[in-house]
Amino acid sequence: MKNNRSNQCRPDSGTGRRVAREQSSALGHFSSPADLRRYNFCRRAVIISALLLALIGIFTVFVAVSTSTLKASQGISKVWIQAAAVLLGAAGMLLLSRMPLSRLYRRLWWLFLVLALGILAVTIVYGSGPYGTKSWLAIPGTSLSVQTSEFVKALFIVAFAGHIRLLGERMDSPLGFASLLLHFGVICGLVVLQHDLGSALVYVFIALMICYSSGLSLRYFLFGGLGLAVMSPVIWHFLSDYQKARITVGINPESDPLGYGYQVILSRSAVIAGYPFGSRFLELEYSPILPASHTDMAFAVLSEQIGAIGAAVLFVGYLVLVFALLSLGRHSDRTGAAICAGVSAIIICQSVENIGMCLGIMPVVGITLPFISYGGSSVVALFLALGVALGASKPEHVLSED
Repeated sequence: MKNNRSNQCRPDSGTGRRVAREQSSALGHFSSPADLRRYNFCRRAVIISALLLALIGIFTVFVAVSTSTLKASQGISKVWIQAAAVLLGAAGMLLLSRMPLSRLYRRLWWLFLVLALGILAVTIVYGSGPYGTKSWLAIPGTSLSVQTSEFVKALFIVAFAGHIRLLGERMDSPLGFASLLLHFGVICGLVVLQHDLGSALVYVFIALMICYSSGLSLRYFLFGGLGLAVMSPVIWHFLSDYQKARITVGINPESDPLGYGYQVILSRSAVIAGYPFGSRFLELEYSPILPASHTDMAFAVLSEQIGAIGAAVLFVGYLVLVFALLSLGRHSDRTGAAICAGVSAIIICQSVENIGMCLGIMPVVGITLPFISYGGSSVVALFLALGVALGASKPEHVLSED
């Protein structure tokens, strides 16, 4: 009897080894079940917060077009387009999130770079857009067009993260840093050639965020800042008069209250009018006459309608989304962490810049508010970028609870 009990309790029995293998397969590289639960919690937080923000975006577009001077049919069509973009983007995000794609991103990062370069080059040749931009590409056989730089953001993030992983410790060498600078410079240069200053700024922030999270030596950030300060007069010289006016008047709208500053003054007034609890439903004072109320100035419309409390809910949604993404990065390999940082950079940069320009404290450069502003390209592309981050942060052979 003693020997039987001993054999049943031996840890190296067949059953014990099988259970150990199952537990090891479920945990992957996680150190404990609690670590795995935190990982799955962060995944769900990313998905849920993105979907809630997108629903707020549909509501905002509805309010904006319902109170604007657009024809009723045009306004409702924009709401349906926004809703369709949310459904399409969310489906793409969920599909990509179920795939452990980190190995693909590590091995084929160069292919993502080639795709990004090709798409941007084609857009420069065949693209069109307002105010002299060439950032929109028509879809053959349809009346639709896409802003290609929105989709290239995810391609650039994957390629840049894979490039950094390939360099490894050589990233801090002068030659390694030069290769990263060339990689970024070519992509950003093609975006600048589209005369899309807002998107170019987002690409700069993405590169900075990925480099910082990957441990690039701080001396390069210092040298880069000094170089930017030296080159700023040259950059300013090559900006168009329209771009210069949007930057200067966006910071000081009172200098041109009936021209470029008109939009910012109305936007700021709309935000103030909604403080603290908002306005009666669809009875807004400033939003109906606010230019680009459903796109660039969507935050002003939302603030006037639901007030400071509603705006606070928006801020919390962004914070949850960003912190959940960065937490997923800490559970990932170097490539996955860099990708999560890059996608977080999109949300941070665009939300801060867009809200800042609605308040008159940042230059107006035409950046959308993530998930809130009207725009099928930006909504679908951001959902897909989140799917890329979720897939990149998903270790292979991990039992997910979602």
